[in-house]
Amino acid sequence: MDNNNYWFSGFYKAILNRSFILGAIIPFLIYQIGSRIYSGIIPSLVSTIYSCSYVVLVLIIRRKIDFFGLLSALLLIIIMITILIVKEDKYFIYKGLFDELVLFFIFGISLLLKKPIMQTIVEKLNNFSDEIKSLTNYKQIWKIETEIWFVYYFTWFFAQIVLLKYVSKQQFLTLQVIIGKLSFFSLLAFSYFYSHHQIRKSYIKEIRNIKEAN
Repeated sequence: MDNNNYWFSGFYKAILNRSFILGAIIPFLIYQIGSRIYSGIIPSLVSTIYSCSYVVLVLIIRRKIDFFGLLSALLLIIIMITILIVKEDKYFIYKGLFDELVLFFIFGISLLLKKPIMQTIVEKLNNFSDEIKSLTNYKQIWKIETEIWFVYYFTWFFAQIVLLKYVSKQQFLTLQVIIGKLSFFSLLAFSYFYSHHQIRKSYIKEIRNIKEAN
């Protein structure tokens, strides 16, 4: 197995994954771009309708539930309900806090399931071979990855509460974007290279054990 070629090809496959693009990227692009053009519930409503329609369409045509579409639909429905309940100006102040709390619970609950959410996401994006999936610590790697993201969302949630208490609303929104984006993409890069390193390490170790046994 050529590890570098395998992982970088897997990275490109993840970017070009049709389910990921149609089910996750497009609805959130609709929501993000729409929010900059229109105020109120319209962007959330349109993106939610798209996401739910996509899930239903895939279910009818392929007889299966699209994971990314379903996850996006649930998150967008939660966002829409929140906009309806909370006043619009307050929603945009507390939106980041709410997002982190929702993701914190999603990652936390998945740790109680047979397959943590990071394993599910990665397997949907990459067609891992049975050789990789049979590695001794394969599931443990994704459990640790899920725990890392669980702690991240928990920490960033309370960090935002502290920021909101000590800085102005305008400063809070600026810091929320800068720190949030930097920390998210830094952790995303770490997760990618950490899993790459751990699987490669486990693969080499098992090959070595097989050779020694023979």
